[in-house]
Amino acid sequence: VVHAPTYEDRSTGLIVFGVIEMIGGFLFALGVPFVLISLVASRKVSGGVSLPGAFVAVTFYLGMAVLLSALGFGSIMARRWARALNLILSWVWLFMGIVVTIFVTLLFPSAIAAGMSKTGAAGPSQPSPAIMAGVVTVFIVMFAIFLIAVPLAFLLFYRSPNVLETVTNRDPRVRWTDRVPLPVLALSLFAWLGAFYSIV
Repeated sequence: VVHAPTYEDRSTGLIVFGVIEMIGGFLFALGVPFVLISLVASRKVSGGVSLPGAFVAVTFYLGMAVLLSALGFGSIMARRWARALNLILSWVWLFMGIVVTIFVTLLFPSAIAAGMSKTGAAGPSQPSPAIMAGVVTVFIVMFAIFLIAVPLAFLLFYRSPNVLETVTNRDPRVRWTDRVPLPVLALSLFAWLGAFYSIV
């Protein structure tokens, strides 16, 4: 007797979200040559990009490219460790996104107004308040989409019981991420990340 699964298979969703992550990893990888080109170009300009700053930026872009590519591949392959790490990343991404979006919403308009007052808003080359309000709105909407809506979608997907059942059945082997609760795993990973960042 063949028993039908008691959950909805989310393999297609795992592939879709995995592909999105791999695209994100590719975009972060594009930041590496951009930083290197900026470094070379700024050597001719005083106060340009410094070598230590460029090193930190390249390390960040490479790290994010490797991380997102690995998580995307793991999601496509329906690995249990990929689901756990995606949950941690989504929580951190969402929390930081909310903080940054609130910060931008509260301080960005006043910062632009202060900048306009210093340069003289009455000049003919200064944009009108309506244009500046539109620019601020676009920035806030973009921050809300990429820093809140996108990580929220990842979080809701990967924390779904159907996703858990899908990866558990497709990857029955107990992985290293299953040996401790997710909060403990998250704190441990951030401790390692903090140690690595201190070295960098």
